[in-house]
Amino acid sequence: MRSAVSAASAGDKIFVTSGTYNEDVSITTDGLKLIGCGSATNARPYLPRSQGNARGMQATGADDLVFQSFEFFDWNDDAIFVAQANGVAFRDIVDDGNLNTRYAVFPVQSTNVLVEACDVRRDDDAPIYVGQSEDIVVRFNHVRDAVAAIEIENCEGALVHNNISENNTAGLLVFKDPNLPDQDSHDHVVLSNVLQNNNTPNFGSGFVANVPSGTGMMIFSTDDSLFQGNIIRGNDQFGVALLDQQIINALVDPDPFPVLSADQNSLNNKVRRNHFLANGQNGDPDVPAAGDRVLGLGDDNGGNHNNCLSPNSPGGTLFPLTSEDCTP
Repeated sequence: MRSAVSAASAGDKIFVTSGTYNEDVSITTDGLKLIGCGSATNARPYLPRSQGNARGMQATGADDLVFQSFEFFDWNDDAIFVAQANGVAFRDIVDDGNLNTRYAVFPVQSTNVLVEACDVRRDDDAPIYVGQSEDIVVRFNHVRDAVAAIEIENCEGALVHNNISENNTAGLLVFKDPNLPDQDSHDHVVLSNVLQNNNTPNFGSGFVANVPSGTGMMIFSTDDSLFQGNIIRGNDQFGVALLDQQIINALVDPDPFPVLSADQNSLNNKVRRNHFLANGQNGDPDVPAAGDRVLGLGDDNGGNHNNCLSPNSPGGTLFPLTSEDCTP
């Protein structure tokens, strides 16, 4: 496969037969479409970690890429890493991180990103991670047995819908890290996902090591976004946490983000018409805010955050006991 990729011209489509490929692959060609054969019989091309290499596939600065129907196992860093792409699709990617791989699908600093119909598990950070990117669709994926199942970090315009996230430490994170150069997290739509039984003990490192087991969805330093129609159930600590960055620092010692973002508040978000069931029933007593819903918003600027958390069914607990007014 590596030799075929090296010889390819812009816009080529390469079909890869079933089998085991003990190699990593680097892509530099625009428009390359890598299509694995055998998905109908669960016999996709199989790429296990080889010779200590960090990544199964990677590309930087190549546009209009497609990665479809490959299976990865136990890579040190990532199954597929893509940076600085305008147009990249990940479809029917299967990954078992073996509690070692950080990210299965890892696009950063890219536009027009599609992640769909992937089955990814057992990664020690986020099996599906999109960072510092815009115009994103993440849909119809199954993510399980990992730390932060789906992570949308420092992005704008992500549509995340119809995914199943179960048996992770956390089902979904949407946030802004103040240490990254691109300081955007806004205009997302998170719709019709199932986030259930995300109670796996945290085995991650870095920031995600601070995420409490039993987290359905955590949102912080994010603006102008809609979280609607999700089924959020059986998460031991809380269903949804909507926070400002300074609240994260208050909950974690030492502070995970010693330098605050210039825009660290969560503003103008709507969390509505979600279905909560049996969240917060077996949380860590040392972690505050067990319950279906958590609202922890600082008010250091003296303004109204204008976040709406209703109507949701069947209701839940707000923490602290004050909330912001807004129009649903």
